[in-house]
Amino acid sequence: MPIFVPQARRADSPVELIRQQMGDVLRLGDAQALDDLAQEVAVRARTAQEERRLWWREPFWYAANTAALAGATNTTRIRLESASTFEAEYAARYTRNETTGAINNPRSCRTRVFYPGLYGKTGKDTSAPTVQDQFRNQNVWGDAGRPARYVWPRQTGASGVVEIEYLNDEANTVTAQFAFLGTKVYAAQSPRALAAKKPYRREPFSYAVSFTNAPVNINQTAPIQLLEHADFELLYITQDSIESSNGDFEALLKESGDRPRSLSNIPMRRNLAYGTVGRPTIMAWPRYFLRGSRLLAEYTNRAFNNSGQSVQIALHGNLVF
Repeated sequence: MPIFVPQARRADSPVELIRQQMGDVLRLGDAQALDDLAQEVAVRARTAQEERRLWWREPFWYAANTAALAGATNTTRIRLESASTFEAEYAARYTRNETTGAINNPRSCRTRVFYPGLYGKTGKDTSAPTVQDQFRNQNVWGDAGRPARYVWPRQTGASGVVEIEYLNDEANTVTAQFAFLGTKVYAAQSPRALAAKKPYRREPFSYAVSFTNAPVNINQTAPIQLLEHADFELLYITQDSIESSNGDFEALLKESGDRPRSLSNIPMRRNLAYGTVGRPTIMAWPRYFLRGSRLLAEYTNRAFNNSGQSVQIALHGNLVF
């Protein structure tokens, strides 16, 4: 049976679909209609290609440090860069009791997060002005091995300011770091053109950097030299250190060069951003590095007992040929 198209629509369409027993017949109009159809298809194809080319993503972590006395409330802020919007995929926190050394006690804090949404909306809840309405730690924040995962990315506009109100629930002063792990989204063509050409070939590979007997509170930098014959696709990160607070550290990963791009806005604490092989820190989006590039790992030993320590940080992913 024919499919009847309303007259108002039939006049605008050069294509009519007629249902028959043995199959479908595509009945086309005259030559002019065919030419119009071809031009429309070409325009839409070019538009889709431009949209894919003008948006690119890069994994990034935004974090802020703070500290609070026992029972005190403090506020810390994270300002996003002006060149990109940000999609937070995960949330994690680091806390350390400065008297006992305990890291990430389950009920160590309560927080409220205020953030400007992508379209000017805000996450501030003015109907809940007291600390009793703050969310407890395990309802909001995870850690490096098990971060809090957003079912839908939390989107924040360029130059936005995220404000974290933090209440210390412990009996001693606590040092804290809060972070959102996700991707920057740029309205521009990606500058990260790989040397490899499609179709790509991938091979699992890992790079590592080690720090041996590093003294406490002294910043050290070590390079990671990428292979000359293959680009690198970073998928997850792990570390090996003493499990207690005596193995605590912070690190910042970045590319070397005239305009180095770091993986985070500030150095990130171990229990917030660096997982282990059993529970690695998975990138929200693959990060690509050109073959022959040089990466730098800036590392600072934050052992609670002030002793020297050794640690290794590993980057896992694929070689791209």
